[in-house]
Amino acid sequence: DVLVRFGNKYQQDQAANSMSLFGDLGGGMGIDIQLPEMLPVPRWSAVERLNKEKNLIGIFLSAHPLDQYSVPIKYACTNLAKIGKMKDNREMKTFSVGGLVTACREGMTKKNMPFGILTLQDYSGSYEFPLFGNDYTTYRNYLKENLFVAIIVKIQERGSDWKFKPKEEDGKPKEMEVKILKMELLENVAEKLLKKLTISLQLGSIDSILTSKLLGLLGGNKGKSELFLEVHDPETSSNLKLKSRKLNVDITPQLVKELSAIQKTGVIKFWINDNKTIEQENNQDDANNETNTED
Repeated sequence: DVLVRFGNKYQQDQAANSMSLFGDLGGGMGIDIQLPEMLPVPRWSAVERLNKEKNLIGIFLSAHPLDQYSVPIKYACTNLAKIGKMKDNREMKTFSVGGLVTACREGMTKKNMPFGILTLQDYSGSYEFPLFGNDYTTYRNYLKENLFVAIIVKIQERGSDWKFKPKEEDGKPKEMEVKILKMELLENVAEKLLKKLTISLQLGSIDSILTSKLLGLLGGNKGKSELFLEVHDPETSSNLKLKSRKLNVDITPQLVKELSAIQKTGVIKFWINDNKTIEQENNQDDANNETNTED
């Protein structure tokens, strides 16, 4: 508003000066135009800035709000976009999802009981999680936009955990539901979600240069995640998996970036937890036989 008023006043003064006999005195005599004083305002958070950026141009341009948690979301969580298909396929699984709360609403049911709807978004899309009964009481504090949350969920038959089971209809399969088992702030569990890093090497490609590079990279990222090395012998089609007892690692976005660059050369493969990297999923679907040997 301050800038708009200044712009209007400036244009009015310019118009007035153009009609004045002394309209050029401002530039000729060094008369400065008084700029408006900018009032101090609180700095936008990264999420708020990126949301305004998307509202203005339609996309996240400078960054993505989830980038600070990109590793646990991409490698330790199930894509939200897959949940609908998993329900349709009646895949009764327990898994983790994570992302940003982009919308939430609260209301009352027909029985005058409170409920909430939480919309979570990750890189693949978004999903709505309804909160009724005890779930609403337990997790209502997470019904706030711009929170980063991690949720452990289970796909099950609707009502399978109720005290009084719903009536079965002959010939009709039971309706499936996504049951929330636990919800936490993502910042509190991000490190725990990244349980292990596995690096796979071809027996013939191991040399001093690669060994030195990996030791330097991993040694510079010490943390709490377990480290496994898997050596593949193409002649015998066997794998030897070794667990490091001396070194645990911090699986940071920078470490993933560095390993991805080495992986593109074809000398290693890597995955986090039991999930293969995006590059591996696009190029192959190898089945690895593991021999658990501690080093």
